[in-house]
Amino acid sequence: MNITETYYLKALNHYPHNLEDCIENLNYALSYDAEYAPALCLMGRLYTQEIKNFNVAGDFFDRALAADFTYSETYIHYAKLLLTLEKPDELSKLLEQAFKVPGIDKSDLYHTKAIAMEQKGKFEETLELFHLALQFSFNCEMDEFLGSEIKRIEGKQKKLKKKKASQPKFKSQWVKTYSY
Repeated sequence: MNITETYYLKALNHYPHNLEDCIENLNYALSYDAEYAPALCLMGRLYTQEIKNFNVAGDFFDRALAADFTYSETYIHYAKLLLTLEKPDELSKLLEQAFKVPGIDKSDLYHTKAIAMEQKGKFEETLELFHLALQFSFNCEMDEFLGSEIKRIEGKQKKLKKKKASQPKFKSQWVKTYSY
């Protein structure tokens, strides 16, 4: 293990509970190797989740992908950033590339893709993708989480169907009144 990896692991150990030490160790790691993808990805996560500077976060994720396009964590966190920013075209391209990375958590990718479909209001496709995510899930926590997501979408569909059914089919803005 080299010094860059050591500082990265220290930073990861501090994230997100002790951000000051996390940032200090990340800066040390990147000073030894400015192209170390795990450190760049963690810096992107920090800017996304803690600092909320999405442009800088995107730059770090881009640098991480350029440094090592097989580092799977970058795809997962970058996809969540693009989802937050509602950039469906960029997200679609990133996910297409991510599915080709060996060892990546496909369940997490399908979940992200499902949320993107939900943003578009395509609930049937959302449910299909959640079921695919469930198929590729290999731990109980993710299974339970995906089950709750499926129930949430089904509940949302029911509420929207009720709302549509209760709305009048013809609603006139103008009421004609005649006075003679």
